[in-house]
Amino acid sequence: MSRSEFEATLGQACIRVDRAIFERGKAPNLEEARRSLDQVLNSSKDGPRLKALRSQLERAADVLSLELDDANLREDLWDCLDYVDYRA
Repeated sequence: MSRSEFEATLGQACIRVDRAIFERGKAPNLEEARRSLDQVLNSSKDGPRLKALRSQLERAADVLSLELDDANLREDLWDCLDYVDYRA
């Protein structure tokens, strides 16, 4: 996965989470996960900062796995975690 693919994948994840928040209304766990994804996305060009946000991305991925029944999203977020581990 390249950085541009990483950014695109996170962008698509944000859209999916936004859709779920819109459908559910107030969803604090999803909103927090969405903020985390946005923070990681905004740090994608800064390797050390991205590495520092890895645990936050993992927590967001865990929350989204529990809250949303979306296997593709779960796999995409695992790919993003791999990117942070091995490419950033």
